[in-house]
This record gives sequence, structure tokens and C-alpha cells, in this order.
Amino acid sequence: MTVLNVNGTVLRSAGLVCYVPEATAAQMSGRDAVEVRHLLRQGCINAIVGRIETIARTGFACLLPHLEQAVTKSYCCRPFLCCMQLDSKETYAYAGLRSERCCPWCRLRPGRSLFRTAREHDRAEITSLWAVANPPVRSAARRAARLRLGRHGWHPTRRCGLLDVAKSCLLPGPVGGGVLRGIIGVDVLHGLYIAWNRYLFGTLRKLLPSETSKARKALDSVIAGFVLRDPETGKRQRNLDSLLGQEGLTAEKRVMLMVLLATALGTSGGVLGAPREIVEAVTQSVASAEVVFLACRGHRSYTEDELSMIFKDQAMLFFGSLAKVMKYADEQVMRMCPN
Repeated sequence: MTVLNVNGTVLRSAGLVCYVPEATAAQMSGRDAVEVRHLLRQGCINAIVGRIETIARTGFACLLPHLEQAVTKSYCCRPFLCCMQLDSKETYAYAGLRSERCCPWCRLRPGRSLFRTAREHDRAEITSLWAVANPPVRSAARRAARLRLGRHGWHPTRRCGLLDVAKSCLLPGPVGGGVLRGIIGVDVLHGLYIAWNRYLFGTLRKLLPSETSKARKALDSVIAGFVLRDPETGKRQRNLDSLLGQEGLTAEKRVMLMVLLATALGTSGGVLGAPREIVEAVTQSVASAEVVFLACRGHRSYTEDELSMIFKDQAMLFFGSLAKVMKYADEQVMRMCPN
């Protein structure tokens, strides 16, 4: 299962458009409205999963050509739910996470332990905590279980109902990790091309807040000389007005902006007008993002050590460099504020 606006969608994909009913109860408070939206989202997705589960129990007949003989044979096929690629907001809401920055695979690492390797969620532990955290009677055990779920990155009351519905359609055996057996996935388009681009360019806009500054004008002058064309048809596309502007851009154009940003910064990055360590942090974040983006284009396969270097080491360099730039930008804002 996946949302339709992902980079892995092919022309033969079949899409299902669902309309969520609107709750019109005027007396509904804010907290009740959030709970109703959660139940509606769970019900809509679980209805699709339930249909897959029904067919997976008995299978369906399918006529397929025989590989060696020029005849068709009847096969009994069973569908399996291997992955659900949802948007970040839908993943947070459907999986029952505490916030959008939490992960259904590994524990939340707050504070200084953010860059340490997080431990994978224990399915039995989280399931038992959910059972203790949701009885109708208040108790010290219920409060402790809810606090512990929150520390691990899970919402104490909005539990995901995937495993209650999907049983036969899940792959047997120890396939997938985490509480939801690795079903909840993040696609490349939303998890990298859009999210990482937003993190990087949002940090640069905070570093260069004035749109009329010399640094902004110098960066925009670089893209003015580029003619953007469609890579498949060669048709000329609309030129970008600003290098740091992100409004109305597709994911592919955001990747293109990353390449143009590296060209605009150059090897020295002096156009930023910032201290040397900040310039190096910006260029390091751009380089790390380009390494990850290029690895996701599907040009070649990678070994386990190479994947660890790309998605672990480069990710730590990327976010560590952005944290350094954000700290410098916040200090500049504090200096300009009157006492």
C-alpha cells in the first residue's frame, strides 16, 4: 500500500481515491475532534487492509502462461502486505506516533543522545505498555506506562490497529523489525528529496533572512544563467526566480536546486559572508545531501559497508552541520535583539 504521489509509482498502478467523511458535530471539542479524526483514519486504512486480509486467507485463482509449455495454468495466489508508504503526516497519525519526528522503527533519542545509534523498538514491550496505558481506571501504573510510551516516541492512547486487522496477509516468520513488523516505510520522494531539501534550504533562509542581501542576490544570479529543460523531452521549463525559494516546486526540481546550490557556493563558499567554520558546515551539508541523493537514483547497487557510510555516516554529517549553522543563525538574531 502506498500513497499515489511517490516516485515509485508506475503507469500500471491502480489508485484508490478515498473520501473521508466530515464530522459536523458542533458541540465537539478540540480534543474530541482529534480523536474522531484518528478513528476515521484508522478505519479508512484498515478497511483496505481488511480487504487484503480477506483475500489472503483463501487466495484467488489466476491464469498464467506456463514457462515451458504453450498453455495456461490456473494458480492459487495470495496477496501479502509487505510495506505501506505513507506521507510523513499520515505515517505519524496512522502509526500512533507521538510526533512527526518520531520513528516506528527505533526509539526517540532526545537531547545530547540524538546522534547515538537508537535501539530498535521491542514489539512485546510496546504492546504490553499499550495494554497497561489504556484501562478506564486511573492508576500509577497507567501513568507510568503512558510516560514511558511517550519517551519511546509513541502516543499513549492512539494505537495503530494494523496488527489487529492484518494477520494472514503479513509475511510469516521474523520479517521486518519494530512494533509494526517493518510494514510502515518511508519513500525516497518524501523522506529524502522533499524533507532533506526543506531542512537544508530552511536553514539557509534563516542564515540569510534578508531577501535583498548581497549573498541572496549573488546566489540568485547564478541560476539566472541556467536554462532548465525536461530530462526526457528536452522541453524548456520555467526558470527559477530564487535559489532559496521552494514554493510550488516538484521533488525533482528540489533535487536540481541542490545541484545548483553546490555550483553557486563554489569551493570557497565566500558568497555567504559567514565565518569559515559556518561556510564549511554549509558545504558539508550540501555534499552529504548530494551523496545520499545520488545513491537513491538507482544507478548501481551497494555493499553493506557502503550503505552504512551513505545513510548513516553522511546523515550524521548532514544533521550535525545543519545544527552548527542553526546555532550560529540563532546567535546572530540574539545579537541584533535589543537588551
